[in-house]
Amino acid sequence: MPSTQYYWRGDGAGAKSDLNDGRNWIDETGTAHIQADYPGSAANPEVIFDAAITAPALAPSTNMDMSGFTYPALAALRMGPLCNYAIGDPTHPLITTCPLVIIDAPNAGNIYLKGISGTAGISNLLLLDGPAIGKLLYLDGKITSPIFLKGKIDIADTCTIVTSCEFRYKANRSSDVIATIHAPDSAETLPNTVICSGGTITNERAIATELVLDGGDWTQNIGAIALVTQRGGLGHWNAGAITNIVGYGGEWNAEGGEIARVLGDAICYPGHTLNLNNPLGNVSVSGSIVTYGAQLLFTPGSEITVS
Repeated sequence: MPSTQYYWRGDGAGAKSDLNDGRNWIDETGTAHIQADYPGSAANPEVIFDAAITAPALAPSTNMDMSGFTYPALAALRMGPLCNYAIGDPTHPLITTCPLVIIDAPNAGNIYLKGISGTAGISNLLLLDGPAIGKLLYLDGKITSPIFLKGKIDIADTCTIVTSCEFRYKANRSSDVIATIHAPDSAETLPNTVICSGGTITNERAIATELVLDGGDWTQNIGAIALVTQRGGLGHWNAGAITNIVGYGGEWNAEGGEIARVLGDAICYPGHTLNLNNPLGNVSVSGSIVTYGAQLLFTPGSEITVS
């Protein structure tokens, strides 16, 4: 079934911020939809925020919860470079389920998205760029397989990310992506495996299977990690037990943090630095560390058995 396209203009005769007033939308020919024809009034809508708006036109901020619409699922959601306004607000995020979300909106205001629980939620989210400097992409609800290349992201305590999660970069490996993953409100989780090749990420959740750190700056403030596989970047280990570390490059650093933590085993290869020199002496190793020419740093006075 072909999708019906809806391009936001926010200039209809009714409430100009109303998502479910078709007069605020045009179709691919530039013709305004009728009032009763809006995303969610029919199946398979494709929603596009692609043009700048000026007063008296308004950004969408009312009737943003599509979970009660006749058709709550979108076919696709796209945001383009000319978008110069916010999508939703803290109390009115865009709530939907959608199999494809592409954001390339470096001039947009804050973007609030929430995936509907009990569905795939918001899937295959690709953040290419945006929002504007000083603005954030706020994620809540259920998010499936996001990839972040450039932008500032806030992942709510009530947000669950499933299947996969990748932090990458476009040009600047350390600053293209700035993300905060808040501690779960109840049982919200990350995928079993999280991949970080760029960005500055602050994480307050456990990772059940593996953190793959290829680049960027990762701070682990809360939560255990089963396996850290590191080929580059800098990991700040401030809390949470780690069962295994396999290091090929970069540095895993435990200098910060006041919470006692335990490392099980580590295998470290040339080019990797394992820094366990915490001034409080609150890092312990329950298993063994095997090094093949890596740099190892311990708290002065540590007891080390060499075999």
